[in-house]
Amino acid sequence: MRATESCRIAVLLAPCVFTFGCAAGAGTGAPALTTTPLPDYAGAPPMAFEKLAIGIARGERIGAIQGGLLCKEKRPLAWDKGPRKEDPTLYAGAFAEALEAAGYPVRRPGRPLFDEAPGPRPDLVAGAVIEHLTANLCFPLSGVGNVTKEKGDGEVEVTWQIYSRTRREVVFRGKGRGSGTLPEGSTMEMDAIVVDAFADAARNLLADPAFQAFVAGYTPGAAPPPIALSAEPALNGPIQDHMAAVRGAVVTVTFRDGHGSGFLIDPAGYVLTNAHVVEDARVATVRLATGREILGDVVRVEPERDVALIKLEEGQLPAVPVRALEPGIGEEVYALGAPLDEKLAGSVTRGVVSGYREIDGRRYIQSDVNTLPGNSGGPLVDGSGNVVGMTVMGRTENGAFVGINYFIPIGEALASLNLRTAGAR
Repeated sequence: MRATESCRIAVLLAPCVFTFGCAAGAGTGAPALTTTPLPDYAGAPPMAFEKLAIGIARGERIGAIQGGLLCKEKRPLAWDKGPRKEDPTLYAGAFAEALEAAGYPVRRPGRPLFDEAPGPRPDLVAGAVIEHLTANLCFPLSGVGNVTKEKGDGEVEVTWQIYSRTRREVVFRGKGRGSGTLPEGSTMEMDAIVVDAFADAARNLLADPAFQAFVAGYTPGAAPPPIALSAEPALNGPIQDHMAAVRGAVVTVTFRDGHGSGFLIDPAGYVLTNAHVVEDARVATVRLATGREILGDVVRVEPERDVALIKLEEGQLPAVPVRALEPGIGEEVYALGAPLDEKLAGSVTRGVVSGYREIDGRRYIQSDVNTLPGNSGGPLVDGSGNVVGMTVMGRTENGAFVGINYFIPIGEALASLNLRTAGAR
């Protein structure tokens, strides 16, 4: 979201158009800023920010560009793109900083898939639409030909939505404002005004009595009733004798901008995968090992443990047995899935259990078995082919994978979704 080079040249010559990302929605009035004292948010439910849109009509005037030491000469500043979604990364960081300053527990931006600092996903996800923006830019040195040094200020009106992954619905809606500044001497960083104003709007959200009442009364919802799964007979002997059957139960879960893996745990068509693979979808497309695609309903999601259950539209499908006994340190294990590319579905890698780790209060199996993005949700099986865990994330150092990968113990994955498998050994 950086101003175009043409705007640098045209500051004092003609109207200049700035480009930003936008999203649907017409601007409406927002309540005045509140000065209500902030409560103690330490015990509030954790929250992440993952969605941003800007809803400003194409060609709408949003402010002025000014020039000269006194910033007197003005040219109109207009929006040149229609409504669209925006990359939330910068805004997620600003949102997290605002909440952290108030003592609110917040998840920093970043996908749980192969992050350096893995952790559970929060139930609450915030999103926002910037409905209205006003901004003024000044280039004090434009008279001597310097159209890079600038200063400015602006204000945004924001519509907030907070979504519950467990309830699978929007549980809070609100409106607010925020203002931001661009320090003198900055170099064409118009986006800094918008992000600064957005951070101020996040601080004002925390001061909104309606938001405070929502947080005080929020509960994720009652635990779902148990689902009884049929127990597949345990596999014995070397996995090589059962590899075709195990691979036949591993699936690829496709979604709008990528894919993940999963596996059938019941012939009736129940598929286990990660919550971050299905995200907030209600329906998933699952590709079987044969290449056939079947639609399924996402019937359960537990974001904190990062697991989800999909029920396919048909049954009589191959399933893999579950082993209740956790693998020992040094025990050989295998990971299956579709690393990097859907065409690599059914890939198998081998390693050993390196240990058990606790991260943000959650237990994980650590292993050197090789996994990559796309493996998420796939099974970790023992030396015979019985499922002992589920791929969830890996560790990187300076952007490179280092062979330290984490898996959810299968018993905890099933328990978090209230799934019961009779007879699992």
